[in-house]
Amino acid sequence: MREGLREMATENQDKVKTVMDKTGCTLEQASLALDYSGGDVEKAVELIVSVERFIFAIKGRFISRRMNVRGIFVIMANVRDNRIERMGLLATNDSRFYLPDVNGKCDEFEESMYFRKLGEGVAQSISRDMQENIQSMIATEKSGFFQMLRDMEIEKLEEAIAWEIDKAVNRVGGMEVKISIEQINLYEFKGIAKDEKRKKEEKEKAEALPGPSMEVILQVNLTLDPVGGVQVSDLKNGDMVEAVVVDSREVAYHLADAFGGARGNVFVPVIAPVESLSPSESGQTRVSVRLYRDILGSAAIANEVKVRLISHTQGKGEIGRPLEPEVKDRSGMSITALLIAGTVTLLVLVGLFLLLVFK
Repeated sequence: MREGLREMATENQDKVKTVMDKTGCTLEQASLALDYSGGDVEKAVELIVSVERFIFAIKGRFISRRMNVRGIFVIMANVRDNRIERMGLLATNDSRFYLPDVNGKCDEFEESMYFRKLGEGVAQSISRDMQENIQSMIATEKSGFFQMLRDMEIEKLEEAIAWEIDKAVNRVGGMEVKISIEQINLYEFKGIAKDEKRKKEEKEKAEALPGPSMEVILQVNLTLDPVGGVQVSDLKNGDMVEAVVVDSREVAYHLADAFGGARGNVFVPVIAPVESLSPSESGQTRVSVRLYRDILGSAAIANEVKVRLISHTQGKGEIGRPLEPEVKDRSGMSITALLIAGTVTLLVLVGLFLLLVFK
């Protein structure tokens, strides 16, 4: 009987831990939800998801026509613990920069911001100063930032944020800020609730995003092939090569994941067409490959180095196609290599047999 009670207690602890991991709720909240749901983990999660919404996603855009600066920002604020979970801001002097609708879905808005963050024309220094000003304001208790959030005082929040953004451009005035607030729970914040249909819709909308194209350039390495490869100096535009992202910037993994260049927590090789080749006097060539619609990969490689050439398809191949891992047997040889070796061995044996027969 004691054994049975021990098993029941262990099972209940596992359920509580599962609910806490999925929702980010407290031990007491998980236990209470399980009591209400009769021990059903999924129902307990649904209960907490429907009730606990303490993450406030602030989506905003700003523009100052006097200083010719504009941009967008996202602030993920936890009003339960009075802290910022995540924040990002992008500013530019490019008047063509498209300012997205702040009333759109939070994940779409944030993805748009990170996608554009590595593009040309982004004012990195001003962006950093603006973000630091806002973070300092939020950290000051007397600013009343979190209370304004709880009370949904949109105009006051816009004024406070505009003041801090304006400071980064010498406070000339005329900074216009527009924000929208979306309340989500930690379950949604972690992205657990996204389904495949939602991801497909996000991808289609991101591809149809209006405004000028802003190329994003990621650092990559091309796969070397000293035996069967082609020298970098002999590459042509449109050649299909194998590339892997090696960019250390935070947003690089986010972008690589979008075109299949990342799995789990690591970057993986993809097949990509050569977009341009720029030889230099130092004996190196800057190779640019097209990883996705507005994402380029860049690598500087010595001219005499041989890289793996997939095909001379002249750009007809699939952009950013992830490579399937090569299957190997226990000896470490690939299955393809084993089949080739077996075929050669069989042909040699057949040849020897025919020589003996007709000798």
